[in-house]
Amino acid sequence: MQETNQSSFQAQVEEENTIDVKAIILKLIASWPLFIGSMILALIIAFLINRYTTPEYNVKGLVLVESEGKNAMSPQQFMQALGFYNPRLTFENEVVILTSYNVTQRTLNRLDFEVNYFNEGRVTSREIYPPEVFKVVFDSSHAQWISSDPFVLEFIDDREFRLSVPSEGKMYRYDSLFFLEEGKQVFDESVIKGTYGEWLENERFRFKVMPLGGFNENKDERMRFYFSDYRSIMDYYHENLNVSPTADGASAVNIELISDVPEKAKSYINTLMEEYLRFGLENKNEVATNTLSFISRELVGIEDSLARVEAVLQRFRSENKVIDLSAEGKEIFNRLYDLETEYAEQLTRDKYYSYLSEYLKRERNFESIVAPSSMGVGDPLLVQLIRNLTELHMQRASLGLGITETNPRVREIDSQISSARKVLEENLKNILESSEIMLNEMKQRIRNLEADISTFPKTERELINIRRKFELNQDLYLFLMQKKAET
Repeated sequence: MQETNQSSFQAQVEEENTIDVKAIILKLIASWPLFIGSMILALIIAFLINRYTTPEYNVKGLVLVESEGKNAMSPQQFMQALGFYNPRLTFENEVVILTSYNVTQRTLNRLDFEVNYFNEGRVTSREIYPPEVFKVVFDSSHAQWISSDPFVLEFIDDREFRLSVPSEGKMYRYDSLFFLEEGKQVFDESVIKGTYGEWLENERFRFKVMPLGGFNENKDERMRFYFSDYRSIMDYYHENLNVSPTADGASAVNIELISDVPEKAKSYINTLMEEYLRFGLENKNEVATNTLSFISRELVGIEDSLARVEAVLQRFRSENKVIDLSAEGKEIFNRLYDLETEYAEQLTRDKYYSYLSEYLKRERNFESIVAPSSMGVGDPLLVQLIRNLTELHMQRASLGLGITETNPRVREIDSQISSARKVLEENLKNILESSEIMLNEMKQRIRNLEADISTFPKTERELINIRRKFELNQDLYLFLMQKKAET
């Protein structure tokens, strides 16, 4: 009896585990309208999404930034070998400059992004860049109407058009970069007629519509355009631009911008890279100009002195029939010459320290300072202090226009600049004191050698004095001329 019940239970379990494929197929066949309808609906949705969703493009650029390379002779190492000490050698500082408001503004000043053009479709509008049908030329010295709603342009014929002006907006001046009123203004909505190439003017705007090459092919379409203020444009590109290194340790960076108008993004990135390179070149030129000015001032006096001493030396040799010094005279002369050369070099460094001290008191901009290496100054602490202060000024300048003094970042950098200037001033004070002591010691040693020279015969003594002046001025002249040529 027990075995019979167990067999019956197993048969029941097997029956429950069996899948009735035929029943499932019949159910599916009975529901075929639902499946076909779902597939058609899915295809329609996919078509609508692909048709009316605006695609986005990732536009990329590659730029080589200035950094301390490890290769044999990078451009930065070449400039440093010539005496330039570029304060923007670190990769991070170059990226700061590349993404700064300053360079962003320089880039946008070269582009015509103030007016945005749209082709009006049945469901959506598509931005067009560069403009194909017409271009709006506006008067930057006159207010322009900036609104979240666009101007709508309808073509009447080859000469005239109809323009719908949005009622709500704000008046903006492009030449002074500010809105005339804080809040939005509301005017009656208006539709005006205009003639291509002629100014449209009222209190809210002044511009003209210029037909372009695609005018005849698209004149039956409705077109839209609107103005954007500079600050909004700058904020958009500053916030959406992505800068990242190509690889760890690389001195090149990828510049990426995601946009639904790829040609516009491409134009921006190309112009940005050009402005970045131009910005660096301008900075180098300014440093070179200041360096040349400093060296030229020093050369003026030395050139006159060298010419006079050379004439005296030639005349002395001619009148006294003296060609060279005695062995003892040569020894004293060489010792005196080495000492006076060392003195002249220290005096040149001392003049640079004085120049630097006066520059700190006189100038607020520290980006174009004459580099220490260009004057043979290799004090590592001084070089680092100047580098730190220059980098802070570069960061301050990179914030661009429109950033107020009360901005937290501005206040932070200004505080760092103030502290760095005080540290540098104190360091220069100590260096100048040490330099004065060193110069006085050298003067005393020179006087001791001059006392030894006084025991020589008059003719040889005079020849030593003339030659030492001549060769000292000549070496100093050649040193400065070499620095000038390198600059």
